[in-house]
Amino acid sequence: MKKFFSMLLALVMLLALAGCGGNDKTPAQDQGGSSDAGQTQQDGDSGEAGDAAATLEDGIGDYHIGIVTGSVSQSEDDRRGAEAFQAKYGEDKVTLAIYPDNFTEELETTIQTIVNMSDDPLMKAIVVNQSVPGTTEAFRQIKERRPDIICIAGEAHEDLPEIGSAADLVCNNDFVSRGYLIIRTAHELGADTFVHISFPRHMAYETMSRRVAVMEEACKEFGMKFVLETAPDPTSDVGIPGAQAYILENVPAWVQKYGENAAYFCTNDAHTEPLLKQLVEYGGYFIEADLPSPLMGYPGAL
Repeated sequence: MKKFFSMLLALVMLLALAGCGGNDKTPAQDQGGSSDAGQTQQDGDSGEAGDAAATLEDGIGDYHIGIVTGSVSQSEDDRRGAEAFQAKYGEDKVTLAIYPDNFTEELETTIQTIVNMSDDPLMKAIVVNQSVPGTTEAFRQIKERRPDIICIAGEAHEDLPEIGSAADLVCNNDFVSRGYLIIRTAHELGADTFVHISFPRHMAYETMSRRVAVMEEACKEFGMKFVLETAPDPTSDVGIPGAQAYILENVPAWVQKYGENAAYFCTNDAHTEPLLKQLVEYGGYFIEADLPSPLMGYPGAL
């Protein structure tokens, strides 16, 4: 049952990743447990697993699922996906929480927000997406007090071995492979320059630093110019408004400098909206990292 529940909640996390783009056939119908259901999951028979999911609730009794995301201003897709899941399965089953926008400076608040979910005696699983710094410590505290709760981390910001030591399941996009796919897509769209926009905190993540190295080499392969641009961290003193204002102010100069055949990519959701807005007006390509494969690019940022 635990394996089945883990896989089921992984789908919850993936729904959050995809925003509101889930479909009604997601096998996240109410859960429960029988040994037959666990065997069905191992056998990979999706039809039987769906039938089992429909009958599992009687075996597990009442339960709650907690989902912790960023705010709409920090990570709108994550938040809207969680809200859609709650709307579908009910507030009586799904509890939502938001970690602080400035999570790097409010680490204790972030930890406590996640840990507070375990105060609910009916809580059976907690999903954190994105798993910002503090998630590992929060999961450790939860496991000490409530080892029965399944902890799932999505899009880990902490080192994978570290978060893996506390979480029951960690799910990340394949950042490194996408480094090549993103550049290939930009080349196929006709871009001759690739502009990578980020900041030191993100570049300190191993997966992101490796992806940048892959991107740079891929640009060489496709005969493209690779450029690194730095923008303010939305979790710094300038906050989200300051970070977004910087993008709004600098895109016109970037387009003039790199031309309208440049493709732009940013590592933070808060930078996305102003970048899209300005590219629509001034020209250029926006490449989104978190779309399902095959990776899509948006000419003119449409």
